[in-house]
Amino acid sequence: MKRILVLFPKDWDRDELDLPRYRARYTFFYEGFDLFKFPENARLMTFNVRRYVDKLVKKYRGRIDAVISNNEHFGALIAAAVAQRLGLPGTDPAVIIAAQHKYYARCLQQKIVPEATPRFSVFPYKVQSAAETGLPFPFYVKPVKATFSVLARRVDNFAQLQAHLRFNALETLILHKLVTPFNDLMERYTPFTIDAHHLIAEEIITGVQVNVDGFMHNGKITILGIVDEVMYPGTQAFLRFEYPSRLPADVLVSGEAEPLVRPGR
Repeated sequence: MKRILVLFPKDWDRDELDLPRYRARYTFFYEGFDLFKFPENARLMTFNVRRYVDKLVKKYRGRIDAVISNNEHFGALIAAAVAQRLGLPGTDPAVIIAAQHKYYARCLQQKIVPEATPRFSVFPYKVQSAAETGLPFPFYVKPVKATFSVLARRVDNFAQLQAHLRFNALETLILHKLVTPFNDLMERYTPFTIDAHHLIAEEIITGVQVNVDGFMHNGKITILGIVDEVMYPGTQAFLRFEYPSRLPADVLVSGEAEPLVRPGR
C-alpha cells in the first residue's frame, strides 16, 4: 500500500480518492484547510507557511511515499517544498514559483515564445501615477499572484485603476495574508525580488481562453487535452471549466507530446 499525503484537499478529492479502486492500493492522509469555508479560512490570519512545512516534514518523515495537491493557491507549492525536504519525487519549488508568479512567468514566455507573449509590465499596489504602470492604457490588470481571477479586469485610464485598487482596512489585511505564504517561500527558494504585492499589466488581446493540460515526466511532455475556461456572463471572472473544448477541429492536433494549439492560433 502506497502512502500518499494530500494537501489542501477539495471536496472532490476526498470523494474520488475514497473510491474502492484507490483505497485498495493507497492509504491517504489529508492536511490543510479550505480557503473558502468558514471557520477553516480564519486560519489564514495566523498561517505561517515555513512553520507549516517544518511541521509536515517532521510529522510525515518516513511515513509517506508521495505528497500531492491540486490546490493552486497554497497546496502545489507547499507539496513541492515538502517533497524536496523529504527526498520524494516532485517538482522543484523554484519552478512552481516561476510558473505561478505572473510577471516572472511572462518573462520566461517572452524568452521562449516572444511572438506569443503580449506586452506587459509590473507595478506595486500603491502605484502613484500612470507613468509607473509602464504600459499605455487601456490594459488588463491582475495580481502577479492570485486565484480565480480575483482583482483581474480591464482598466481604460488611471482613474479606473485607482478606483479598482482602493481597499478598506480589512480588505488590505486579507490581501496581505493571502500572498504572504507565497512571498515567504519565494524568498527561500528563488532570487526573485518582485514579491506578490505587485500587479501585472498586459496589453489587451482577444481570443478564446482555454487550458492546454498536460505534464512532463523525465523530460517527456504528455498532453491530456484542452479545457475551455468559462467566465461569468459579462465579466472576466472565472466560473467553470468545460471539456471537451469547443475549439474548431482544425485548431486541435492529436498525438502525444505534440502541441494541441498550432502556432499563430
